[in-house]
Amino acid sequence: MSTSSSRRRRKRINRQIQIICRLLFVIILVPTVIISALNLFSKKNKYRDTALKYYNEGNYEEAITYFDKSLDAKQWFSKKKDVDTLLYKADAHIHLSEYYKAYEAYDTILTKYKKRYYDEDKVNERSVIAITLDSYSNGNYKDEALVFAKLVDYGYEELSLYAGHCYEMQGDYDNMVKYYDIYTGKFGFSQNLANRYALLYMQRKDYNKALSYIESNLDKDSEDKKDLLYNQILCYIELSEYDKAYSLAENFKNLYGDDSRSEEIYEFVYTRVNPNPYVVHDIYDLNDSIEEPTDVSPSDDGEIYDADSPTDSTITDDDVIYDADETN
Repeated sequence: MSTSSSRRRRKRINRQIQIICRLLFVIILVPTVIISALNLFSKKNKYRDTALKYYNEGNYEEAITYFDKSLDAKQWFSKKKDVDTLLYKADAHIHLSEYYKAYEAYDTILTKYKKRYYDEDKVNERSVIAITLDSYSNGNYKDEALVFAKLVDYGYEELSLYAGHCYEMQGDYDNMVKYYDIYTGKFGFSQNLANRYALLYMQRKDYNKALSYIESNLDKDSEDKKDLLYNQILCYIELSEYDKAYSLAENFKNLYGDDSRSEEIYEFVYTRVNPNPYVVHDIYDLNDSIEEPTDVSPSDDGEIYDADSPTDSTITDDDVIYDADETN
């Protein structure tokens, strides 16, 4: 083969290679440009940023509105981002006690997205927690006590508050104390919980132990403080420490004069420290005065879900539980 012929052949091959390279460049570049353009004009990120702003401010209703808008907005290669958005949305529903809607968000992740986008075990656990909280909120204490107890065994110690309340509502006070002890051992006492313990020991006529729970939790101001102070007076009456009970009753009357109990208990204790010839009925027999623990869901400082959310996911608004990042 001549040198000129070989040279022409090499040039032809080089031209073919150049053409192929240009075609490959076009094939790769054009879709990339199209995708970038589409993503540039998508409002998904803008809606998500707005949602996170509301979420971090505690405005969960508005946060959910914009999380939904972000999820509805089209954007290529956004599945991992959408999963993270759903985790935030679920946690916002938890904060609003919309447990079934939280369950639906978790279920959407589990049924519509590939497992590589999230931690399947974590999302499954959260799904179970959400549906259990929904059942609990509808008064199914017996059915859900064992589920909460099992979740506590799995490491969700925050849920011991719910387990304890389920057992309390069934009159199983040994298990109530067991799970409340787990909760308070890790997260401390709220005045709501202190009052629950006090009522239990008042029913068992262990008034000194009831007082230990009351008097070690009077340093805060909450809606439950009034009941703690009232039960403190009852304990001293039963211990026949009337001077102490009178001083406390006088203070209770000054603080809560609009409470009908304040005048009644003050007048009763007054007759014990200032005897008179008139008979005063013992209306403060503890058999009548101590109320059974009421069907009030754990509240006050006892809450569960914190989602500082996927940068952070309590039983009221201060005890919040789950870190949404852990599911990614």
